[in-house]
Amino acid sequence: MNIYTLYIHDDRCSEPSLYMATLADDARALEIARGRLANSSHYLKVEVLEGDRLVAVLSRGDAVDSGP
Repeated sequence: MNIYTLYIHDDRCSEPSLYMATLADDARALEIARGRLANSSHYLKVEVLEGDRLVAVLSRGDAVDSGP
């Protein structure tokens, strides 16, 4: 299990909201991130990190931009 951090960028706020979860793998973290984007038209993008590692950046209407 790994600790993932999601930074959720919202057009109503100047700072992203933070969501942390202990999950089995990157696939589950990305599933949650996609779900967050789908839940609100105000959410612009979600940055997914596992520790210091950027897993992906998901943007509304874009394909997944994978991290390094």
